[in-house]
Amino acid sequence: VVTGGSDGPGPTVADFSTRPVVVDSRGKLGILHLEQELGEMVRMGPGMPFSTLIVCTGNSCRSPMAHCMLAKMLEGTAALVSSAGTDAPVGAPATEQAVEAMREIGLDLTGHRAQQLMRAMIDASDLVLVMENYHRERVEKMVPDAAERTRLLLTFAGIDEPVADPIGLSVACYRLTRETMRPALERVAAEVRQRMG
Repeated sequence: VVTGGSDGPGPTVADFSTRPVVVDSRGKLGILHLEQELGEMVRMGPGMPFSTLIVCTGNSCRSPMAHCMLAKMLEGTAALVSSAGTDAPVGAPATEQAVEAMREIGLDLTGHRAQQLMRAMIDASDLVLVMENYHRERVEKMVPDAAERTRLLLTFAGIDEPVADPIGLSVACYRLTRETMRPALERVAAEVRQRMG
């Protein structure tokens, strides 16, 4: 049992009798922080989904495309994927170009509606993926404890750069954004699947 302070979430409960360590209950200590302390990946216990939140600015291009692709990659698992924008026009659909870029790879983004990033979303997430440092700053301002579980998406592909915003550009630019994000999302999906056992 890894306890936190008296405020906020209760203890994180983990089973150290097996390898990898199994997390039985979320708490103050985040999953990624626990992995950092252990130097190894953990596994989620029965009924414990791993939750990923993807953040961009308007939640109409990059994050919904990434959300759509990652959810497909994690199909058949209990993993949770969501997305939001730091400055979202709440209720707006994904851009036509984003819908087309997803349609080209057999995915449907027509039902997407933009959501504003909220503290509760961050609190409920084990991993927060951001497109650029501005998004990281907004996440960490809302929830300082989230710093340890917030990652720039492309670092999962070994690239320490932002994902360029294609808003207002051609479908070709959206395709480039899609293909730029894909290797990083594949790595995220592989790691999440490993945690899910």
